[in-house]
Amino acid sequence: MTLEEAQAKLAAFQRGELTPGKKKGHVSGRKEAISELRAFFAEQDPGSLSNEKAWWSLVLEQLEDGLL
Repeated sequence: MTLEEAQAKLAAFQRGELTPGKKKGHVSGRKEAISELRAFFAEQDPGSLSNEKAWWSLVLEQLEDGLL
């Protein structure tokens, strides 16, 4: 986005023509992808999830909590 585009968007926002909002669909797709990833590791490498301190277990937990 150029400076002029950003300024035009900000001006439209200030006039009330634009309203902030969440993007829909992104979160549900993310949750599904994390669930599929967890299922993949459970099937292919059950040991990677058997311990809550295992690397993949921690990464998946952080993904689920929205930290990554």
